[in-house]
Amino acid sequence: MSKINELSLEIIQKQEKIGELKEEKHSLSNLIDEYESFSNENKHLFNRLGERYIKSELFHSIEQSHNELNFHKRKVISSLQNQQDSLNKEIINIEQDIHNLEKQKSVEIKFEEESRKS
Repeated sequence: MSKINELSLEIIQKQEKIGELKEEKHSLSNLIDEYESFSNENKHLFNRLGERYIKSELFHSIEQSHNELNFHKRKVISSLQNQQDSLNKEIINIEQDIHNLEKQKSVEIKFEEESRKS
């Protein structure tokens, strides 16, 4: 296989990898949206429970559970966003690799054309 073909194949493989990473990033985005929706539903539930039991001994437990849920929500969302950031960095690195491979391929094409002329 010629050097140009090898470079072309490597570019294609890296482009496919970028596609996979973008799909994974999209899935993470959907997870974040679903989790936010779930959290909003829980917030409404806790608000209703709080209103209903405001003068009861349960109020403190409800409030504490709500605070714990919010704490864990922030941790989960932060973790998912960190994963997205990591994917973004990986995509950028692969795009840079592709750019370098395309430059190298262009040099190889020019070299091959000059070799034929000689």
